[in-house]
Amino acid sequence: MRTKHILIIFLSSFIFILFLINSGFFSSKLSWDEVDYANASREGILINAFDLKDLNMIQFIKIGMAKSSNNRDEIIKISSEVFPEDEQPFLMRHFHPPLPVYYWSLFTTSTNSIVDLPLRLSSVFFFILFIVLFLTLGLKQKEIQPNKSPLQDLLVFCLFTSPVFFLSNSSLNFHIFHALACLFFAFNLQNYLKKYSNKNEWFLAFSLAGLLLTLETGIFVVFVGFLTAIFYKGIKYLLSSDLLRLFVKSFMIFIVFWPGAIISGGPIKSWFMYVYRIFFNSNAEYKGLDIFSNLMQFISSNLLLTLIIIINIVVLISKNSTKEIFNVPVVLGLAYGAFLMPFALNYTYFIPAVTLIVFGIYIQHEKTTI
Repeated sequence: MRTKHILIIFLSSFIFILFLINSGFFSSKLSWDEVDYANASREGILINAFDLKDLNMIQFIKIGMAKSSNNRDEIIKISSEVFPEDEQPFLMRHFHPPLPVYYWSLFTTSTNSIVDLPLRLSSVFFFILFIVLFLTLGLKQKEIQPNKSPLQDLLVFCLFTSPVFFLSNSSLNFHIFHALACLFFAFNLQNYLKKYSNKNEWFLAFSLAGLLLTLETGIFVVFVGFLTAIFYKGIKYLLSSDLLRLFVKSFMIFIVFWPGAIISGGPIKSWFMYVYRIFFNSNAEYKGLDIFSNLMQFISSNLLLTLIIIINIVVLISKNSTKEIFNVPVVLGLAYGAFLMPFALNYTYFIPAVTLIVFGIYIQHEKTTI
């Protein structure tokens, strides 16, 4: 890693810590969502991984049908046979996959406190880890060229010191973990499409599993990545043994990290919950959202980052064809951002999309296209 990258890591981390100290972050109380995530983390990795306290798929369907028909006798009967809802990690995770909880569990203590310094420190460590991995992946590109423009360094520094990045890292949330998973997936998909090898296939399988282990919206990123692969490899890829082998490897890795998903049907339950909330519960959670409100809030709150992104795109277009600008990370980022617009409860939901777009521009400066 070059001196300039070490400087970016140091300055970004220093400014972030000053921001946290000024906001009283380290002594702040956990929010309601964070309390749930902290409680899920205190259950430990094994209970979350094997879904030992969660409903299995049959119980989930039965109690869901009982609640929809308001059958109180059936609800009481099923509830008496399972763990209370406030002890079920799946519910404490708010229907999300368990990988971020594995990380947080490394920082939890037996003390059940609403002010949790170790968990607050976990956000700082993850902030630094994210930047290190982002820059490392950028340097891993094999066609990297000496940097002759400060624009790419200014771009990543603006991302790492932007309000959206600070806010995403200053609370326990799943979106910042998903941003890192999306980054690895885009990086490995681009390498896989450039050159097939058994190593690249395994890396892509690991990153595909990582997407589904961090957030349920990872299924959309996988779908767009699948369409991208077909675009570059042709329709014959649909029937190839390469695709089948990739999915088998991904499934195996997914089950290793979340074995309980086989019995509990965790991912399916997550998707069922969102289908219910959107289509059968009058879309109560999202119907009040203005599709463009969070996008405009993101732009107004992150003006410098937005401006630097636009300048970088203009510079790149002037040097390359428009087609070359839309590499794998940029395509995935734009698609994910558009997909989330109707469901984003705040603009930090866009951090995976922003990370992908910035990374795509960053490596394009280094002339790494497929």
